[in-house]
Formats: sequence, C-alpha cells, structure tokens
Amino acid sequence: TEYKGLQKTFYANYILQGSTKSSTHGYKVGASFLNDSINESYATLKYQRLEQDIGVFTEYALNIKDRFNMVAGFRADYHNIYRLFFTPRLHMRYAFNTNSILRFSGGKALKTANILSENMNLMPTSRNWIIETSNLNKPYGLNPEIGWNYGLNYTHKLSLNYREAYFTIDLYRTDFKDQIVVDLDFNPQQVWLYNLKGVSFSNTAQFEFGWEVRKRLNIKTAYRYVESKTSYKSGLLQVPLISIHRGFLNLSYETKNKHWLMDGTIQYNGQKRLPSTKVNPAEYQRENYSPNFYQLLGQITYVAKIRQADFHVYLGIENALNYKQSNPIVSSSSAYGPYFDASMIWGPIYGRMLYAGLRYKIK
Repeated sequence: TEYKGLQKTFYANYILQGSTKSSTHGYKVGASFLNDSINESYATLKYQRLEQDIGVFTEYALNIKDRFNMVAGFRADYHNIYRLFFTPRLHMRYAFNTNSILRFSGGKALKTANILSENMNLMPTSRNWIIETSNLNKPYGLNPEIGWNYGLNYTHKLSLNYREAYFTIDLYRTDFKDQIVVDLDFNPQQVWLYNLKGVSFSNTAQFEFGWEVRKRLNIKTAYRYVESKTSYKSGLLQVPLISIHRGFLNLSYETKNKHWLMDGTIQYNGQKRLPSTKVNPAEYQRENYSPNFYQLLGQITYVAKIRQADFHVYLGIENALNYKQSNPIVSSSSAYGPYFDASMIWGPIYGRMLYAGLRYKIK
C-alpha cells in the first residue's frame, strides 16, 4: 500500500533583540510568517491543505548576578484555519551555589497532527484506517493538538572519594487539552483516529548519576519512569509500546596515553502494553504486555595520531546477549490476510551484531 506526500513550506522570521549594559535585562520582539502546502494520499485516503500563519512574539529575560535567570515569552498567532490563539512560555533557573542548580520550565503549544506521516509504523498492516471527523473545515476533519507541559530539573555536583560526581533529577508533565487519539485497541483490524474525549497526560521522572570512580574510569547510570495515559473508546489506558520503566548502566575507560578507549553499556527495558488482539483467532493473539529484557553493547577504540590526522580504529558489539523478539509479525504467512500486522515490535528483531570501522579527523 503506497503512501505519497508532498510538502512545500515557506517560512520567514524577524527578531529584534537588545539588553541593558549590565545584561541584567534583555528583550526580544519579532514576527513570523508560515505558508505550508501539503498533499497526501494513502490507500483510499486523499488530503490537501494549505496552512498560513502569521505571528508576533515578545520575550523578556532577567539575569541577576548569574544566580537567578528568567525568560518569559508570549506569542500570538493568527491562523487561516484555527484563527487567533496564544502560546505563553516561562523558563526559570536558580543557582543555590556553583554546584547546585534548579530549573523550571512551562508553557503551551499547538500543532496540526500529520496523522499519516506520523503513523507510518502502522502502515505495514492490514488494518483499515477510520478517521472520525468532527469539523471538515479543519485538517483531516480533526482539531489541532493543544497541550500544556511543565516540569523541574535539579542538578547537583559533588565529590565522592575526592573525585567528581553529579546527579540530576527531572520531573515533567504534559496535559493535553486536545489530541488526536490513535486507537489500536477498539478493533485489531482497524486504526481509529479521533479527537480526544476525556483526559490524556504524560508524567516523566528521570534520575541520572555520574562519577569518576578512578582516574579515567567513569560510571554513568540512569533510570526513567514514564506514565503516559490516554482516554480511548475502551477507557483510560497506558499508551501502547512505551516502557514504563527503563534504565541503563555505562562504564567507560581511557588509558593514560589516550590511545585506547573502552565503553560498555547494559540497558533495561521494562514491559510495554501491547494493543489488544483478544478478538483475533487464538493463533493471531498476543499477550497484553511484552516481557522485560536487557541489552548489552560495547565498543573498543584505538586512537593513532599520524601527522595532522587522528585515526580511530574501532570494534564493537550490539545486542551481545542475542535477545530477540520471537514471532514479531502477526499472521506473517498471509501478508494480505485480515490479521497481518507488522507494527507490534516491542524489542530487537535482529540478533547479536559485530561491527568494525575506521574514522579519521584532519586537523
């Protein structure tokens, strides 16, 4: 099934900026214009649209002795389809000291969802696409996506065993007021796309820690939690194929003469919710969740300096544990049958891979 898309874009932006002599106060004002022409076709679906947007914006920046920084922005746009809308934004940074910094950001965004090109991963299936239109004067007959996102970042540097270390904490949330819902659960032979009716949000928390354990031996580890839920026809569910829990551990070492670089990483991938297939025949059904799995990868690099060039010869391995998703394609023996689905890929489908290479940099 063929997808064709042609996009022609013209964009112009003008910015005037300035600041006081002490750089305590700064400002930006400006205007922009966007002309976007898009033609698309997929199976029996054909869409053509022209979006024109003219916007004006202003931004104020405050810097107090490099201890407190704030950037507050506001923009107003007039769109040929959505008419007048406003998008504010705020960023703040506070340094308790040189080693401890807290950041906050928040704001609003609006966009047209390109429902075909953004969901190409669903095209290698026999699912029929059903678009539940609400206003034929809007792109695809659907509302634009509107969301508020806000969050905190905290970074702290410290000394462990007389060596540098750091940790960062990120906490972010997105609330969608309008969203194009991609529903794969209502019917495993269909892709439903419709305007959000209910709540949709994403909560993300991440912790990262890095430390030079010994001279030239560094360790870095991170953990990320993602709770991303949307209101579907069948209820409020976790967005499919997104790991709630992910983590990694990385070790890197560089020899004293800087000729050898070694790097190894182990990744943890938590379970992901899979789209419902419970109404399929038994042989074409899948579990509700994928299993947890680990991936191991590494690389060794030798660096040689020859005249004015640096040569890097490297050898690496990916998926060293040779973990593979078994039977990844639903109904693989019948590509044109009603149950064929090659979109439910939750893990690696290729096994262990070795690679080698050479790169050089001329100074």
